[in-house]
Amino acid sequence: MKSETQFEAADGIFEGLANLRPEVLRRVLRACTNVKAKRLFFFADRHTHGWARTVAADDFDLGSGKRQVAAAGRLDERYQITIPRGMMRIEDHDR
Repeated sequence: MKSETQFEAADGIFEGLANLRPEVLRRVLRACTNVKAKRLFFFADRHTHGWARTVAADDFDLGSGKRQVAAAGRLDERYQITIPRGMMRIEDHDR
């Protein structure tokens, strides 16, 4: 339950990041060495911010293999991270 609450808090922060400047964001993501953090950041594309059209996950090293973010969560196929079931992408609810 703790990880789900933390995930929801992080998702709330990501939801508010609508005004990020793409060029600064790219520099920050290139400097980031934590694969899980980068995957979580790109998972926030579910909020459809404008910068998401110009900052693509494919341009960054997101490592390989699956990463557990939420215990007993569900795997997000796109970013290979486990997320709380309540945070699934809309298109994943049918699975």
